[in-house]
This record gives sequence, C-alpha cells and structure tokens, in this order.
Amino acid sequence: MKLTSVVTRTGASLLAGVFFFLGAPAFAQTAPQAIWAVNGHASTVTDVTISPDGRLLASGSFDRTVKVWRVTDGALVGVLSGHTAEVKSVAFSRDGSLVASGSYDRTVKVWRVADGALLATLVGHADTVRSVAFSPDGSLVASGSQDRNVNLWRVSDGALVRSLGGNGNWVMSVAFSPDGSSVVSGGADRAVTQWRVSDGALVRRFTAHSDWVMSVAFSPNGVNLATAGVDFAVKVWDMNSGALVRNLTGFADAVNSVAFSADGSSLVTADWSRSIKVWNAADGSLSRSFAENSLVGSVQFTPDGASFGYGRADGVVVLASNAGGTAVARPVLDVVAGTEKPSYVNKDKAKILVSVTDGAKAVTGASVSTTVTSSKGGKTVLTGTTGANGVAVLTYTVNSKSGTGTYLIDSAASKTGYTSATDNCSFTVSR
Repeated sequence: MKLTSVVTRTGASLLAGVFFFLGAPAFAQTAPQAIWAVNGHASTVTDVTISPDGRLLASGSFDRTVKVWRVTDGALVGVLSGHTAEVKSVAFSRDGSLVASGSYDRTVKVWRVADGALLATLVGHADTVRSVAFSPDGSLVASGSQDRNVNLWRVSDGALVRSLGGNGNWVMSVAFSPDGSSVVSGGADRAVTQWRVSDGALVRRFTAHSDWVMSVAFSPNGVNLATAGVDFAVKVWDMNSGALVRNLTGFADAVNSVAFSADGSSLVTADWSRSIKVWNAADGSLSRSFAENSLVGSVQFTPDGASFGYGRADGVVVLASNAGGTAVARPVLDVVAGTEKPSYVNKDKAKILVSVTDGAKAVTGASVSTTVTSSKGGKTVLTGTTGANGVAVLTYTVNSKSGTGTYLIDSAASKTGYTSATDNCSFTVSR
C-alpha cells in the first residue's frame, strides 16, 4: 500500500481533540519557522519522539495511531495501527530500530520501525499508560500509568521484570538515566521518584512542584533532571543530591513538556498558553519564545539542536527551525565597586563594597566575584551575594608582604535573567 501525506507550510487552524485548557499567550510572540508541517493525524497529537540519529520522527495521537515521518522532508514512512484507544506516549530505542507506544487501552506496544511489524503487546497495567521510555541499551521499556505504577518490561520477550510502586497518584512521565542505572517518574502526586533499575530499590523521592509534574527529562550527562509542572514552572535538580539547581519561571500557564538538547546546552518547553520556549541550560535564562495557534502536546530537539519537532492539538505535526522567535531582552546589570577607604596598612581589613542595580533599583541575590591583585601580582578571589540593598560586602585582609602601592580590584556580578557586568577600582597599601 502506498503511503501518502499532505505537507503544508502553515498547517491547519482547526482545533480538534482538545485535551488541556487552552489559554492565550501572555504577550505577542512570533510563530516558529516551520521547516515542514504535516496534517497527518485525525485528532490531537499527544506526543512526538525523534530517533537518536535524527532521521525519523514518530508521533502518537488520539486517533489511536502512531505515525513515522522522515525528518528531512516530512514524508510519511509508516503507520503503526493496533491500539484500541488513544495513544498517549511514544519513544524510540537508542538504535532507532524500535518504537514503543503507551495508550489509554492500558497496554504498551513495541513496533519494528523498518516494516511496522508489531513485536509485542505488554499487558499488565490497570489504567491508562501515560508515558513510555526505552533504557539506553534497549533491553527494557519503562511505562508509567494512571494505576500509580512504573513497570519495567524486557524487550526481548515482553516479560514484566518488575513493577515499581510508591507513587502517590497518577504517573505522568518516566525517564531512564543516561547510564541506565536508574529510572525516574513524575506525576499527579507532585513528586519525583527515583528507583535503581537492577533491583527496584527506591533511591530518592522528593516533592518537586506545588502541582502535578507533567514531564521529566535527564540532562545528557545524567547529572541534572528537568521537571515541568502545572504550577507554571520548570525546575532543574541535581540528581546526586536531590537539590534544586534552578527554577525557570515566566510561564503564563501549566508546562506540559520539557526536553534537553543532545549537547545539554539548551532546554525546550511547551506550555498550555501555546508557547514554545528555548532556555539556556547553564544559567536558566530564556533565549527565545514562540507562539503556536494550537496547543503543543510535546516538543523535542533534533540531535543537532538546529530544529525541534512537536505535535499540536489540531492533529498537525511540525518540524521547526530553532532560530528566530521572540528574542528575550535581558536587562544589563549596573555594577559599581569601591572600598570604604582609599588606603590601608598591614593587617587592616579592607572592606570592598560591590553595588548591583538594574539601572533603576537594587538587585538582590546577584552573585559577585572579585579579584584583588596586589602590587606584586598576587591574586586573591573573593565571592559573595548582594543583599536586600543590592550590595555585597567582601573583606580582604591586607598583608604588606604582598607589596605596597596600588592594589587593583576587578569585580563581576551575574544573575539569572540579567546580562552580567563588571567594574574595577583600586586602593593603596602604604606599609
């Protein structure tokens, strides 16, 4: 049978199969620059996944099918039919040869991409399967369900290896760590739960959001986990300690999807205000923002980071350029460094005052780094944080053995959401 598709540059505007509240964008934004847009599903596209080699994109839909598209031109290369209810989640194996799908029919199916053959139907959940993920070595599939369990299945024979309980409510998202040693879930209990794959032991459980956790994603190096919540936030966690690394805010509605780029430098999110946002993973700053005309169910970068794929509530699948959008202007910090006195003597405590404002008001919580260079060239680095008055007070102990004469002070201040800035000054040591 010949497979055909309709490819447009703009997509359809019909909103069908709405599955979330649709809010309006909070501010004017530009639409993503579509490389291709495919009117390929008869209902809401719930999830997309891109093969690790970047050649294929698979989409799952409320129309009960999984479709496979060629990334280069949006051509349809396969239709995977067999679920008896809506498809909620899709995932490629790392070698790209298999696709797993989870459905409202309470099953997980594993498909061979080359010919679309159904290899296994995994039965064992008592409610909707909302998320599926392959282990890095392709030997296991994890599935998260509304029955509050995460199941681990062996791909080779479809056997249930173990069922991981402990979730307090629906499981909305699952992910394997990049080394395959652990699996995490996030869900309606607002928590992140982590288990060891080898024996199912609970590693860590913590409340991550003040509302449902909709999506979880590991950084490529496995150090961090990003979580997206109905509480209008994305959070990044240190998975060695469970500590919060940063909090990405500024969303106009619930966030339903988060993913890292393959190099770990960026995060992409989709939220219920129909916005797609790209973030700098290093400091959590917002790089650009896009507006869609239909809600985006999930979004994922291509391996090269040059584009991202997503599916919409109107049944359209899109590959868009990771360029353009609404550039987010970041205010520039205004930094002024000085000392309490112009001159000091041996053993004095020289107080260095670094004032940080945004040009109009004091900036609290800015990170300050100051390097003091003695007259003989020795360097001492001092760090601090600005207080409520926007000033960081750093103390340098004068040692005349480091030289007399002019000491140089170079100060830099930074804070997420701002452009960093520097200032310098000097003091003298007389004896």
